[in-house]
Amino acid sequence: MADSYSTFLQVRLIATGAYANTWGSTLNSDSINLLDTAIAGWTVVSVASATTYSLPALTAGAVSVSRFFSLLFTGTPPSQVTVTIPSSVPGKMYLVNNQTGQTLLFTYSGSSSTTTVATGEIEAGRWRHQELLDKHAAMILQSDAAVCGGISEWRRIAASAAAVGVTMCPHWFHDLHVHLVASTSNARYVEFFPDDQVLNFRRLVDTQLEFAEGRLTVPTRPGLGFDFDEAALNEYALDDWA
Repeated sequence: MADSYSTFLQVRLIATGAYANTWGSTLNSDSINLLDTAIAGWTVVSVASATTYSLPALTAGAVSVSRFFSLLFTGTPPSQVTVTIPSSVPGKMYLVNNQTGQTLLFTYSGSSSTTTVATGEIEAGRWRHQELLDKHAAMILQSDAAVCGGISEWRRIAASAAAVGVTMCPHWFHDLHVHLVASTSNARYVEFFPDDQVLNFRRLVDTQLEFAEGRLTVPTRPGLGFDFDEAALNEYALDDWA
């Protein structure tokens, strides 16, 4: 029986009884090393000054740039770069590090297919977010008002994002962000947690957001719309300060 190759990564599947006395070296070079590249390997892809780049075809059982897990794109292109993924790479996911300073538009087999990138949930300050905007690194900012510098700083970031058509979808703490999303023209979604398995802060407040049919009701009480539950604070406090 002849060898075959895996569907997605084209790694050699050694036939039963094949490669007497060389089975180990064949398995290492044609399978394990290629899997290592596909799962954890990274390589540099230089587009130089071009605005188009085609990843090489993925050849069965052979090393290829297209096989790597992480691709670090470098170069000084004057504008957006269209990167074509060959049809020999069906359904493969890549971790892309874009250092070109321009937007990368990925296409598959000649058919344009854009990927919307969302990031920023652990970024602090408007300057770091501005860097993401200047590099066209995301179409959605997940800026967290509890991390980035507070409500005022979040609103400054949102205004900068609006100027370049970037959407705000804040991360975590729905009690805070429901107000910001409702009052910001370029904000779209609130990350809502229906129980305390992830957002256990809700155990400490006396009011929970109302949620129905995919929508949250914006509280009308002063401030953020909730007070702290004194009994809960006393229960969970480690010291007498609570």
